[in-house]
Amino acid sequence: MNSQTYTILWRGQTSGPYSVEQIEEMLANRQVSLSHQVNDEGKMVFVEDFLAGKHAEGAQLKAEGAKLKAEQEAKVAEAKAQAEHQRQKELVELDIARTQAAAPPPPVTGASPVLGAPPIPAPVSVAPVEDTGSDLMSAIGAICGLAVIIVVGVFIFNKVKEKGGVLNALKSTGMSEVIGGLSDSEKSALRVKISSVNSKLTINEVNAENVYQQIVLRQTATFEMAGVMAQALGESESSVDSVMSSMRLEDGRCDTVYQQMAVRNRYLVKMLGLAAKQAGASSAEVSSVESQMSTREISAETVYQQIATRQTAVVEMAGILAVAQGASSSEVASKKSAMEIEDISTETVYQQIALRMRFASTVLGLAATATGVSSSSVSRVETDRVTREISADTVYQQMAIRVSVTTEMLELITEKLVE
Repeated sequence: MNSQTYTILWRGQTSGPYSVEQIEEMLANRQVSLSHQVNDEGKMVFVEDFLAGKHAEGAQLKAEGAKLKAEQEAKVAEAKAQAEHQRQKELVELDIARTQAAAPPPPVTGASPVLGAPPIPAPVSVAPVEDTGSDLMSAIGAICGLAVIIVVGVFIFNKVKEKGGVLNALKSTGMSEVIGGLSDSEKSALRVKISSVNSKLTINEVNAENVYQQIVLRQTATFEMAGVMAQALGESESSVDSVMSSMRLEDGRCDTVYQQMAVRNRYLVKMLGLAAKQAGASSAEVSSVESQMSTREISAETVYQQIATRQTAVVEMAGILAVAQGASSSEVASKKSAMEIEDISTETVYQQIALRMRFASTVLGLAATATGVSSSSVSRVETDRVTREISADTVYQQMAIRVSVTTEMLELITEKLVE
């Protein structure tokens, strides 16, 4: 933490000195505004620029170190997954080899097993006995089978049109469970990815200097866990990696942690959208949330308002995912209405962001229950959040806790999918 202190200038009057942490708390508590100026080594800068500069100082080297560690962790996880895949493949090949070795060799038609012995006779084909009654029943059965195929075909065709794709249509009818799913090796690889996301977060948080960096690191884990969940639902690894690459590219252009928070919210919406479509939501539903988010951002005057707008979209996309997984649409709508009511009583944009973060985890809790996670597991995560927030002194500490709870809810869903 920075132990240096600074004075604040407002309407010709100077107050202080204050530490960076004190100035942050004063801003959160509305004791100062973004229009106040801070004397930073003889240079007068606005509070927003001052805090952004302090957060950015020294962050580049640590960000590079964190990125290197993350890449190393990802390589280790990938190597483990590949090793497990190879092990499973070798076991299957070994079983096939054992089965073939144990099977007796087939007799050679027309060849003599012993010199001078008569040849083994070839099998004699037997002509089928004509049965007019059986032929009639077979014809009736064939007609009935054809009728069933036509009915099922029409039903699936209508589902394909409604859900926006064959895969989503099959999932919405429950037929994907019959047709196929994740293999044991794929599930094992995804479980490794879950552990990798958690371990990277633990390592990176050691280097976090303040609660803002902590929030960004936890948002990264939330985004990555959503990607693992999307794969568990059937999304391709290449599609997930494409969204991740886009997020990292845009993240590299950020100058402040607040901009990083906004970027992560935007791409979390996209990743949840991938998962929702794989769960059975239509492309139109997913596109509608992203379109409304872009429209609302037009009126956003600050990065904080942008974060709040995108956090609303996170809640909405989580709701679409929950319904696609089987949650009651009325229950999801009830949670969103409750959020809108509570939102009216918030006094600052920071409180709005924190509120919407809480409802994001709540709606994902509905998705977890619909996926098959026990109600007790979901309640445990919610209860733990309430307990941890007792010691939260600022709205930013609340945010950090609520982001981690969102990650935990996504982890519950993903673990259930790869059981």
